[in-house]
Order: sequence, then C-alpha cells, then structure tokens
Amino acid sequence: MAKLKIKYGLFELDYEGNTSYMVNHIPKLISTLIASSDQIPSTLKSENESASINLSNADIGTLAKFMNDRNISSQNDRFLTTALWITLKDCKSRLKTVDVTTALRINQQKKLGNASDCLNQNISKGYCEKDGSEFYITQEGKKYLEINE
Repeated sequence: MAKLKIKYGLFELDYEGNTSYMVNHIPKLISTLIASSDQIPSTLKSENESASINLSNADIGTLAKFMNDRNISSQNDRFLTTALWITLKDCKSRLKTVDVTTALRINQQKKLGNASDCLNQNISKGYCEKDGSEFYITQEGKKYLEINE
C-alpha cells in the first residue's frame, strides 16, 4: 500500500493504493499534469483555486459502468466517454483513434460505425483537439461529460 500527495499549480494529486500501480502510472500522470498546466488559461490561474485528481482503479471501474454512469447513447458520446476512460485509466494525455476502437472491442462494447468521424464531430464541438496524429480531450469535453477532476 502506498500514499502520495503532490500539488503542482492548480493540480493536486492524492493517491492511496497499490504500490506497483503508483510506480507504473503516477510518473506518466505527473508528466501529463506538467504538460497540461500550460494549456490552462491565465484567467483561471489563481492561488486560491485548485483542481484535484483522485486516482484509483476502483474509482474508474469498467468501461461499461463508466458509460452507464453517464447515460451514453450517441456514437460521438461513446467515443468521447471511451477516450476519457482510457485517459483516466491509463494516465495517457494523448490518444489515437485506434486506442478508442481497441478499448471498445477489448471491453466487449458495441463498435463505432466510423471512429474518425466521431473524433471529427467531437473536435467540431470543442470537446477534443488534434495534436499531430493524436488527440486529447479538452476541458469542455470533460465538462460536457460532467467529469469533475
């Protein structure tokens, strides 16, 4: 069992759980936090504000539960929810479309008709942003799914 608490700018990481999970995943998360701190608008940066991320595989749960908790029905929402689930579960800041389709297949969820189109639709709504051949979920996308980190 391991405990870790880190504060970095607006972010606060408070982890309690399996030591091997911490050793294998927390360094990636810390890198993500440092990289994403540059994307926070300066108007939100305040010493009195904080955002916290609670990490625990138990909190994330299965992909099916993660989707059911959010009443996901449209393909675009299923794409976005799956991408967020991967981001939280694997501590990845950037994804590829194949990551989403693979996660759906591995977790025995209905496949998407056209995953690339789902990504483009989420980009047009401001829920995702392209970064080269990869993409990431924006704060608007997380807010849309009512995720409070």
